[in-house]
Amino acid sequence: MKENRTVAIILVVLFMIVSIGGAISSLYAEPEVIAILPFENLHKKPHLEFVKNIVHEKLFTQLSSTDTVPGFIVIGVSSVDDAKKLYEISKGKLPTVILQGEYFMIRDRMALNVSLLSPKDGSRIDGTGELVVYKGHRHPELSGQANFQQSLYEDIQEPLNKLIKGIQELIAKEKN
Repeated sequence: MKENRTVAIILVVLFMIVSIGGAISSLYAEPEVIAILPFENLHKKPHLEFVKNIVHEKLFTQLSSTDTVPGFIVIGVSSVDDAKKLYEISKGKLPTVILQGEYFMIRDRMALNVSLLSPKDGSRIDGTGELVVYKGHRHPELSGQANFQQSLYEDIQEPLNKLIKGIQELIAKEKN
């Protein structure tokens, strides 16, 4: 009886050691990092510059959420060159992938495109995109540009959510 109790205690202690060891090793595991670049306004029209802030903030906030892209840390970088330098400094460990985006507007449509880039050389790995349909002026209480910005902000939300799902799929595919 005493031997069974001793064996049970030893098994419990071994289980605890293995569990704690696994938890500690996961704390010190190399993180996977998504480096997000500012979106580029390919249209070069100043009245569309605000879009990069909307898109960047939403992507950064959503992808930083622990359940959106599990196991990844999200950082902002200002250029592909900065991401490549970070990759070199970390001896090829960080970032895991670079997220580069661009947008342009033609009449009442805006294209949002995202590419996953290799931090090693900046080459394109894969990409996805969404189309935003500008539905028009819905805020008569606002002046022209403010009305346009508020309307476009509302119109961009659903396509941005779809774009984030596409990014999740691309990252999951790249991870495997």
